[in-house]
Amino acid sequence: MMSLSATLVGLLVLVLASASSMEKEFFETVDDIGRIQRSLLQAEEGSGEEKAVEPSTTTTTEEPLVLENVAGPTHFYFQNGNLPKFLMKVHKGINLTLYEVMSNRTQEYDTYVLDEPAKGGISGSKIDLDKDDFRVHIDYKGQTFTGQKTGESLTSLELEMNFEMVSGTWTLTSLQLVNVPLKGQLHTLDMAATTDNGYKVSAPSGLAFTCYRPGMFHSARHNETTVAAGLKFPDLQLQVFQVHRGQFGPDWECGELMSIGLWVGILVSLAFATICFWGFSMLASINTMDRFDDPKGKAIYIPQTD
Repeated sequence: MMSLSATLVGLLVLVLASASSMEKEFFETVDDIGRIQRSLLQAEEGSGEEKAVEPSTTTTTEEPLVLENVAGPTHFYFQNGNLPKFLMKVHKGINLTLYEVMSNRTQEYDTYVLDEPAKGGISGSKIDLDKDDFRVHIDYKGQTFTGQKTGESLTSLELEMNFEMVSGTWTLTSLQLVNVPLKGQLHTLDMAATTDNGYKVSAPSGLAFTCYRPGMFHSARHNETTVAAGLKFPDLQLQVFQVHRGQFGPDWECGELMSIGLWVGILVSLAFATICFWGFSMLASINTMDRFDDPKGKAIYIPQTD
């Protein structure tokens, strides 16, 4: 009996010991799983955090662009300190036509294409300190151009262009040919500021006057005039005062906004619309008969008087 009870006590002790060891292992396992879950949660939370990115501000400043002055034959550019800038492009060079005036009769002498760069260079200056104006001087000093008609030579030509800025719009105010040699004499000719096509060289500030067929600038006629001239700027593109980094601004096309043909078309259309409206209104005002003879009723009596 004593041995049986001792055996039972030993078995009970073994069972309790095994149970305690299993419980310890279970809780250790649970603790390990909890640590793993916590680490996974922390990793997920860490991956979901958005790092604040500090905005980086970069300031870019345009470096002053220094361009060399260009004096043709197709591209002209001038800048000098605080003076206004000048930019012009033409196709194949400026065309100069000289005329002889004899007894109020004008005869073409020859036509020259200024297809070489001006050796005297291009310069600019203020005209009146009280005005926002600008003068450009192009000097073809000591150069020879051959005429297309007679083959005679033309030397030492100078060209002056005056501009003025008024109310945000720049305008070519005057054009002059200086020291034009013809038959042993030097002539200075004042040119018209408007072409024979009626175009005036003008554009808002920052825009480029553009005209593919501007026409010819003719010289003024006087009683004692013996020489006349005409200037052509083929495919003219011109911008003065505000020129950004040597590039043309948006184009300002030559010509009027409302041409004569457009006005005629509008007026004819309005007249046609008025006639159609009057005709339809007359048709709509016609009244149809609202009374008819009834064969079973009393006849309609219309009195007739002589």
